[in-house]
Amino acid sequence: MTGEDATPPPADAGHARTHSRDALDVNTRDRWPRSSYSARMKHVTYGEKSLLMGDDAADVLLEYARLLADNAKADTVTIRSISPDGNTVDASFLLNVSSVLMTESTNSEVDPPDNEEAVADMRDRIDALLRPAAMAAEDPWHQADYDTPESI
Repeated sequence: MTGEDATPPPADAGHARTHSRDALDVNTRDRWPRSSYSARMKHVTYGEKSLLMGDDAADVLLEYARLLADNAKADTVTIRSISPDGNTVDASFLLNVSSVLMTESTNSEVDPPDNEEAVADMRDRIDALLRPAAMAAEDPWHQADYDTPESI
């Protein structure tokens, strides 16, 4: 092999170009600066309906839905939201293994509705799923407590 043959081909010569995760993240940040998105509100899409709610409510709702699905359980939660027509509404979500839920950032300047109580309630429910309460010890069984024949 001569020195000329040892030169590697250009990175994109007939090969699909691969990007490392870091390179992709840098490119994404350059195209969509985080400063243009609000850190206060998110669009939450459930079924065919899209609602605006605070980041904390949207994030906890998504996490709770994931945990319910992972544990094959179901529950309902009600969250104050802003509907597409701009009205503040109480939206009830049925969360189960087949719920389709998506959250996305928004550049809305609107103040999010107060969901402090709903968020705290969902966090308590998440905690109950992650750390179930210990079973209380039962009193010992005594045969005299039950009407059973003595021959047993």
